[in-house]
Amino acid sequence: MTIACRCPTGFGGEFCQLIESSGAMKCGGLIPTSPKLTRMRIRLTATGPGRRKCVYHIRAPPNRRVMIGLQSVSGVCQEGCYTSAVEMKMNGDFRP
Repeated sequence: MTIACRCPTGFGGEFCQLIESSGAMKCGGLIPTSPKLTRMRIRLTATGPGRRKCVYHIRAPPNRRVMIGLQSVSGVCQEGCYTSAVEMKMNGDFRP
């Protein structure tokens, strides 16, 4: 009998210990943390042939926290399946 984990969105690997693959697109991955303010620009195309899904993880060092500020996000507001979205999972339960 084969047992397979069904990973929450954003996670992959046999035991959901990895960052979900962004496929052939060159985006996503682990964003390193720093005690200094770091700015990052992420631009995604939500429709057409350039459509992509990028998964980023930010992990705080032990006993530390990460502060995130979004300067701007633009997208289409819709229920259910989403595109042009930002989803943040900030506690130990990463299920949708």
